[in-house]
Amino acid sequence: MSFKIVISGVTGRIGAHVLHHALRNPLVSTVIALSRRPPPGIETHAKLEVVLLEDFTKYPDDVLAKLSGADGCIWCMTTTAGNPVLELEYPKAFAEAFASTMPVGAKPFRYLHLSGGMVERDQDRSLWMKGSMRKTKVGDSFRSIDHARILQI
Repeated sequence: MSFKIVISGVTGRIGAHVLHHALRNPLVSTVIALSRRPPPGIETHAKLEVVLLEDFTKYPDDVLAKLSGADGCIWCMTTTAGNPVLELEYPKAFAEAFASTMPVGAKPFRYLHLSGGMVERDQDRSLWMKGSMRKTKVGDSFRSIDHARILQI
């Protein structure tokens, strides 16, 4: 059994660690790294294909062809600032684009979204520290789940 996995945010602190672990894992056959720039320290690796994107809301046909057949995605693209474009729009665009590559009756696709600690589910709760960021991140998590249900991924 082998897995083809998509990882975003590979140049960040957590994404870089996830990438290194995936490349060392014998069950992972292919890693598609979505990034604005090549991950530092990994020029070539037999399992790695780096897909450079300028705009994470657009997935051209050649990129979708590379993503096709993936078994899962680990979305590590996040920030401590709680940027709504990065936290909400980018994962939604990925889910919508990727869903178009999945044939009817395909095997289940696994999506893991890393967003951050101390997120707050209660959107009406008053928070003393980084309230808007913590609420944005949990909202993103719920939206990702909703998108997955709608798109059946």
